[in-house]
Amino acid sequence: MVERHERLKIWQKSYDLAKDLMQVTERFPRPQQRDGLASEIRQTALSLIRTVMLANSVQGTAVNQDLDQEIDYLQVIVRLARDLRYISIGQYEVVAKKIVELGKMNGGWMKAKQA
Repeated sequence: MVERHERLKIWQKSYDLAKDLMQVTERFPRPQQRDGLASEIRQTALSLIRTVMLANSVQGTAVNQDLDQEIDYLQVIVRLARDLRYISIGQYEVVAKKIVELGKMNGGWMKAKQA
């Protein structure tokens, strides 16, 4: 039986990360808000939540592999935001730690699905 996505730890963590990123990106320069880096970070964070839900509803690991790519991409664009000084080093460290944790959780989930 498929567990409700809200009960999944990885879903809860991705939801919390998305909330954090929504708040962090509110402070980005105005040109980045609508079609720039802030928007891209927000959309990718929301996509993570959707992909976790999808991965929970299908057999196999193909969707989890997509999730891995989204996690990697989010890590890169958040790092870019740090390098452009849109977020502080402290904010980056907190968010980066959460992104790495999601990657580890997804890796464990893929192993469990293969077993």
